[in-house]
Amino acid sequence: MCGAPNPPPPVTAAETLPPALATEFSRFTLEQWYPLVEAHTPRTTLLPLSRDTAAQVLSAHGAARALPDERVADLSPLSDAEAVLRSTLLPELQAHLAPFASAFVKSAGRSPKDAVLRSGRLRASYEAAMLAHVADAPALAALTPNDRLGLFLAAGGDALRHVPGDGARLLRLLVLSERVADDLRIALRMRVMPALVFREWKPTRVDAEFRLFVVHGTLTGITQYLHTYFSPLLVAKQAAVRTLLSAYFAQLGPLLAQYDTYALDVAIGGFGPDEAAWQPYVLEVNPFFEATGDGLFTDPSGQDIIHGRCVGAQYPVMRVQERPQGLTVMDRKWRDMMSAAEAAVRARLEAGSAGQ
Repeated sequence: MCGAPNPPPPVTAAETLPPALATEFSRFTLEQWYPLVEAHTPRTTLLPLSRDTAAQVLSAHGAARALPDERVADLSPLSDAEAVLRSTLLPELQAHLAPFASAFVKSAGRSPKDAVLRSGRLRASYEAAMLAHVADAPALAALTPNDRLGLFLAAGGDALRHVPGDGARLLRLLVLSERVADDLRIALRMRVMPALVFREWKPTRVDAEFRLFVVHGTLTGITQYLHTYFSPLLVAKQAAVRTLLSAYFAQLGPLLAQYDTYALDVAIGGFGPDEAAWQPYVLEVNPFFEATGDGLFTDPSGQDIIHGRCVGAQYPVMRVQERPQGLTVMDRKWRDMMSAAEAAVRARLEAGSAGQ
């Protein structure tokens, strides 16, 4: 039986959290959970930011808001504030990127994934993904909406991958990102040290990331993280994935015993038909509040499941996308970008064919 007479109270947006919940969020900073699972997660370094530098990023962010997209795609400084950051923060970004072959960079809480569209990085990555996937215009035309969605999601991840020497592009994403700006505002208001997180980049299939929900130490649910994408392989391997992640959580749970209720993001390296090649690893440990993304458990019964309110449920319950969703689930601005990129790739393929 599922249900609860007193569901958890709603949680307000992070910027308006009451002190008690703000304290709870602070328990899930990378500095708190990384040492607990260091052997299970990609190599990570931190770049602390002074309050003056954080304020300068916010100033540059405000100046960039009203500029047209074609201007922000140009890497010349968008404002005096960004010009200052070129001389102060940029050398530190370059130094922290240098030890990594590739790195994923985020603020203490969130990545600048909202900035990859406006910066032009997402379109460039999507075009590159299509050109690597198809050989000619007919093959491009034969891509299904689900195929295109998979390439788009992979491109979204690649747009956040940075290599040594990529500091100027990284700085631009940080300046453009409202998500990063929110994190910096919260840090300044709570009087904690802002920081940037540099994590070793691990190539991961778009169907190999999962969110695990833990309530009072019990693993209640597992959702496909990029849940709009339909993966026949994942559907076929769902039971094996559930078994693997349940066993992996049995290892991780004791390491994370200081937390009672949380969301654990995990990826499976080497995901494919050969189960012997699978290697799970930790992406993040997050608070589990109403504001936490629930993946495929957003419906009322799903909420009861992941909050542990279903008597007799065979926990953990796992949900994956079982059928193609098409592109209508996406925001119009993403679909418009995809259409423009596909037209450019089609023209390039047709021109190459005509020149042969």
